[in-house]
Amino acid sequence: MRLLLRIFLIISLYIFFIVLIGELVIKLDSYLLKLKEEIKNLLLLIIWIFIYCFSFFVIYIIDYFIFEKLFPDSKKETISETNFNINSSIQPTKQEIINPVLSKAPELTQETKIKEVIQFKKERDPNFSKLVKQAYQYKCAVCNQQIFDLEGNPEVEAAHIYPKALDGVDDIRNGIALCKFHHWAFDSGLFSLTDELKIIISSKIKDNLNYETLIKHEGNTINLPIDDKLKPHPIFLKAHRNIYNFQS
Repeated sequence: MRLLLRIFLIISLYIFFIVLIGELVIKLDSYLLKLKEEIKNLLLLIIWIFIYCFSFFVIYIIDYFIFEKLFPDSKKETISETNFNINSSIQPTKQEIINPVLSKAPELTQETKIKEVIQFKKERDPNFSKLVKQAYQYKCAVCNQQIFDLEGNPEVEAAHIYPKALDGVDDIRNGIALCKFHHWAFDSGLFSLTDELKIIISSKIKDNLNYETLIKHEGNTINLPIDDKLKPHPIFLKAHRNIYNFQS
């Protein structure tokens, strides 16, 4: 019933405006008799289009005001005001989750679909990573950790001080060797370095005991590369501090 009333109102208003447009065009036609026929027709067409478009706008406003503001749909209100807290009876119990898992013996492998993924990454100098690791003797500059896998590959990673994502250069002086944890922490802005290469911790985590393994290094000077000329340059250190709002 509500939908029928809405359709009836729109059609009625549409007919009303069509009649109104016709009356206006007839009256305007008499005022424009003195103009040339082409100009008169053009002006009438422009006026007709303007009034026609304006009528749709008015119909929309009237329809919205009557059916959305004065007489809103009670069903919509009920849905919008409903508290969507999931009933505990609907939530699966721990046992319901475990049972299907334990109902059969575990399998070592499963068939996995192959999905083609195209990624675009900024091009890097292939020598950057190798040279930075060598410069720091495959040790983390923060914790001095030096470990390798069974094939002799170092765990330490070459981190950009000024991020590659921001077009940081592949210059060894913009690099620092860090273990995976400290690489993540550095790229996340949890710590940075002063121009004197001392470790500074973000004020956002200083009082959080969960970061104690990182906070304990605060104030320490990092382990420097074998060649002093390869140590981090202040231009990159300052840029890193600015990114994460460290006070210089």
